[in-house]
Amino acid sequence: MDKLYFSKRLRELMTDLRLTQAELSNIIGVRQSQISNWLAGKSFPGYCSLQIIKEKFNLLSEELI
Repeated sequence: MDKLYFSKRLRELMTDLRLTQAELSNIIGVRQSQISNWLAGKSFPGYCSLQIIKEKFNLLSEELI
């Protein structure tokens, strides 16, 4: 899994949906600092968080990772 690719895709998703880090963190149930780390390419979401993102935004794995 490529952290930088995920970071780019997540940023694009947030831009398209006009979501802030705080809004996204509330939607998927993680701390805002986790979103920040994902966007910076410092970390990658765990399996559960990734599944929630996919389900909430009706995405395929290929669209994120």
